[in-house]
Amino acid sequence: MADDTDLDALSAQARTDMARVRPVLDKIADKWTILILTVLCPRPARFNAIKRRLDGVTHKSLADALKRLERNGLVTRTVLPTTPIG
Repeated sequence: MADDTDLDALSAQARTDMARVRPVLDKIADKWTILILTVLCPRPARFNAIKRRLDGVTHKSLADALKRLERNGLVTRTVLPTTPIG
């Protein structure tokens, strides 16, 4: 059985680890962010393609989550030149 010194060291290490992990979790741990990242990780996708893949996400929720991910440096936005259908 571990003595108290081992448990104190483990507890201190766990606190140190949590201090490093917590900021990352704060950036990605909301209702839609993980799902958005699962859509975007394999390949880039347009806004409406993401919206179609995520059943139930509102336009506002998706836009807010993507802005937050971009602000946190987890995704980048690229504006592609397009011509209107005419």
